[in-house]
Amino acid sequence: MRKGTHFSPTYKIRLARINGTNSFHTTSPLLRDAHLKSYEFKANLLAFFESDFAAFDALNKVEWDAWLYGTGLPPKPVYDTSSIEVCYKLAAKWSRAKAENFEPKAEDISGWSANQVVLVLDSVQEFVHKLDKLETEAMESVYALAKSGDAEVMARYYRVALKAKDDSVYKPTVELFGKDGRMKFVLPLYKWLNEADRQLAVETFEKNRVFYHLICRRIIEKDLFGKRTRRRNMKF
Repeated sequence: MRKGTHFSPTYKIRLARINGTNSFHTTSPLLRDAHLKSYEFKANLLAFFESDFAAFDALNKVEWDAWLYGTGLPPKPVYDTSSIEVCYKLAAKWSRAKAENFEPKAEDISGWSANQVVLVLDSVQEFVHKLDKLETEAMESVYALAKSGDAEVMARYYRVALKAKDDSVYKPTVELFGKDGRMKFVLPLYKWLNEADRQLAVETFEKNRVFYHLICRRIIEKDLFGKRTRRRNMKF
């Protein structure tokens, strides 16, 4: 698996250099969807590009036998990480927001994918010094994360804001608890709502407890009420 991770970009990059695009995406469904043995994959790939002299020549220069059947790893491919680096740079600005008087702008994330915004928010959550309420309010007023409509983005913003005890996200967080029971959203959000407003967290859980999967429900109960609490007459 690790060898394949290194090896597959080797011929993809060679194909891409021929015409500036990723020629691999033009290959037959057999190569994209089927489960093939190594020699079958090589044979089909070469056959598909046989009529394209430049591509065929580039593929023949790949040391197939050495990398498919020999020991060791192919050269580590060089990936384009520019779309990731800008995310870390923006997160770094938020980490020094007060010290450097950082002022967010809508252009900071203009044209970004949801995954890029998620990466920024994940990085922000790792800060040793969490953002305060004024900063999370500024983040939302400019980036409109809570209005993005993307559950991954919204849930992560709510976490950041709950850690700051920003009460403007309490209501939308509670609403999310009643609409989306996925543990990857629910568990961390209950944790931080409990830290910010325990009474609201408990009341919200009691209202929505039957909505959650049994495993999810039990984990939340453990987080809210502790290991030793035995809740009788539980409604399953």
